Amino acid sequence: MRDQDSDLWKGFMFAFLLFLLSSLQSLFNHQYMYSCFTVGMRVKTAVMGLVYRKSLVISSAARQSCTVGEIVNLVSADTQKLMDMVVYFNAVWVAPIEIALCLFFLWQVGRTHTSTTYAHAGALTHCCYPSPVSNSVWVRQP
Repeated sequence: MRDQDSDLWKGFMFAFLLFLLSSLQSLFNHQYMYSCFTVGMRVKTAVMGLVYRKSLVISSAARQSCTVGEIVNLVSADTQKLMDMVVYFNAVWVAPIEIALCLFFLWQVGRTHTSTTYAHAGALTHCCYPSPVSNSVWVRQP
């Protein structure tokens, strides 16, 4: 827009590359999530089988100490948490790296406009990290 002498094909190339990279990112992310859900489901099934097998061979004295509700809770809720942990485990170490890279690139772009850079960094931090203030902004209270 600023440079009238620039070639038109460069703009089309950048737009096509942006589309291509977004499509590839979506494809790889879906494949990664599919693999994680498959592994998580296998772990959940294995743990459920172990708990069920243990509940079959438990003695009657031990059955008196734990209720059926506790066993059902172990099989359903806790194994679901284990499956979710398998799926979202990498987000624990990837998220801070992504945020640091975003802030670095934002700093690179906005070195001349320091106040604008700080405003963008504050907005990014506000959106990325949930807090009571950001929850009140994004979540509608009844």
